[in-house]
Amino acid sequence: MRSRIELHPENADLYQELGQCLHKVNDATGARQAYENAVRVDPLNPWSHLYLGHSFYRANEFDRALAEFQFARDCDPEILMTHVCIGDAHFELGNLAAAEQSYRTAERIDPDAPKVRRKLDDWEQTARTQELKTRLDEAIEEDRVFHSIWLAEQLIDANAATFRIYMLYASNLTAAGRYDNAATALADAEAVAHEDQIPLILGQKGRIERQRGNL
Repeated sequence: MRSRIELHPENADLYQELGQCLHKVNDATGARQAYENAVRVDPLNPWSHLYLGHSFYRANEFDRALAEFQFARDCDPEILMTHVCIGDAHFELGNLAAAEQSYRTAERIDPDAPKVRRKLDDWEQTARTQELKTRLDEAIEEDRVFHSIWLAEQLIDANAATFRIYMLYASNLTAAGRYDNAATALADAEAVAHEDQIPLILGQKGRIERQRGNL
């Protein structure tokens, strides 16, 4: 491969191919250098920017990845993967609205692409989870106990519950007098808890027992 590059040093495709070979043998640094050379010899080649963007993406450098993906899109807006990759970078950066816009653009280019459908499904689930968490915070702030319980149950059913959500769920169940359900929620919280969070669980268990004793 390197001998071919020596013969054709201005061929971006060869640098892309070299980068892929190096990536397969886990040489991330060498792969990135190859993709940077591909961009250097042909700055308007969208695939060079896509490959370079992927090297940043795999290193969790999402801002730099996004910039490369966007440049690739500007070089050729009809390449499906540029929009998918832009959506992925936005998704990782927490820009859900921008991620959806990119995935929808990819969908318009190829409505039957399975990968795009999967990306949109993931986006919809994440957006729904964020909406539920926001509504749960609002319900707790407004002391709407039963609505808080319902929202927490929606998050649990969506497999999106965290330690905090289990604890809020247990607290509101306790306030509603549903002590057995609260104990179950605490058991779920304990299953995902860190060691330093155990005292919070023990404190809530004590509150449940005290309220039971007041019946």
